[in-house]
Formats: sequence, C-alpha cells, structure tokens
Amino acid sequence: MLVGMFFRMGLPLAAVVALPQLGGPLATSGVTMTILGVYLVALVIETLLALRMVSPPAGAMKVT
Repeated sequence: MLVGMFFRMGLPLAAVVALPQLGGPLATSGVTMTILGVYLVALVIETLLALRMVSPPAGAMKVT
C-alpha cells in the first residue's frame, strides 16, 4: 500500500517542487497549481476511502 501511495502521491508532489526549479512554459502556465489542487483532492478522497476499508473494533458500539 505504501509503494502504491508513493506513485500516486509522491510523484505529483515531486513535480510540484521540481517544475518551478526547471522554469520553462510549464512552470509559468499554472500547471503547478493544477497539480497541487488535484493532489490535495486526491489525498482527501484516498484518506476517506482508506478509512472505510478499516473495520471498526469488535467492542465498538454504534451511537444512534
């Protein structure tokens, strides 16, 4: 799971850091902000889906 998360989240984050350093048309066209926005949305969605995969403890009571 951690290796998959590296490719899904680590590579876009590395691109956000590297693009301004490299310069060029991609750095000035707003691609960095788009990648950052998609990264943050994907992080929230992935966290919510991962939490649904975790089963509640056996002794947990549901509050109604």
